[in-house]
Amino acid sequence: MRSTSGGVAVVMFGCVCLTLQVAIYAYHKPAQAMPLLLLVAASSSARMVGLHRARHGLAASNLVVLSGIAWASTVGLICALCMLTGEIVLTTVAALTMTGFAFTSAYNNAGIPRLARTQVLIVGVPFLLASLFTGIAEMPVILALGPIWILGIMHLVKATHKSVAATITTQKRNAFLAMNDDLTGLANRVSILGAIENMARDATADGLPERPYVLYLDLDDFKPINDRFGHQMGDFVLRTVAGRLRDAVGASGQIGRVGGDEFVIALSPATACEAAEVAARLSEAARLPVDLGGGHSVQIGATIGGASVGSAGVDAALARADARLYEGKRQGGGVNRFD
Repeated sequence: MRSTSGGVAVVMFGCVCLTLQVAIYAYHKPAQAMPLLLLVAASSSARMVGLHRARHGLAASNLVVLSGIAWASTVGLICALCMLTGEIVLTTVAALTMTGFAFTSAYNNAGIPRLARTQVLIVGVPFLLASLFTGIAEMPVILALGPIWILGIMHLVKATHKSVAATITTQKRNAFLAMNDDLTGLANRVSILGAIENMARDATADGLPERPYVLYLDLDDFKPINDRFGHQMGDFVLRTVAGRLRDAVGASGQIGRVGGDEFVIALSPATACEAAEVAARLSEAARLPVDLGGGHSVQIGATIGGASVGSAGVDAALARADARLYEGKRQGGGVNRFD
């Protein structure tokens, strides 16, 4: 788990501000200044280490949370002590620090909403309680307004968390769609062609005698399903068959959807015999009946063309596999042809 915190730079800025605040406080309470400065240094360092490790995937969630609570406790303590002095400069600075920290936590740590809420309470509650003991007659008004302020911050945490979660979900979805087919979940054209290129490059680098093999598969008799049952049911059939084809390929290679009912299978360095075995499994999987419900079922098939990726490259191999595919189509479909 990673905090959505702005990171080390935010804590460094907070450390500088809090150090200056302690320096002002030292004018009134010099004996307490050094312990507070050491506390600021220790808690801010722990927080920066936690955030740095989290950014690089090295920190466990408890380190991020504990360092965040320690840092908030330090800020809350210093702001409360400044309030208790009753000095106008220190109370004003404490109010600014507390407010800035609360809003920063609400926004930057919204990815961990419980931590953000806890930090707000740790900083805000001591500040509000200390306002009762400042000796300033009007100061208790702050305590009266405090619950409203805290509720507002909590709402901000909730709203920001929703926004962050929605953004992350959208980013993951877009990343998935960039490499995968939306309907079937298989690799899309870009992804499967890239896989073939990588297989060919690796085979060349390793000096393997076998080359990657590509299979071009086209479903037979799929269009009548759309015409008879509608595109929604056609999509269901396509998803079902795509899942079966993926299982048929298994660990032998990768499969991607490159068109309406067209698929490309990339086989890691394989012989024509091994490719034929995979093609046979694919043909058998494609022929399995698909239950549409309501007493209806459909059965389709597949025609497959195959070619080895030679020195002419991936595009040439795909063109040859496509040519073998249409040779099979001209024979009535349901056959597998290879170079």
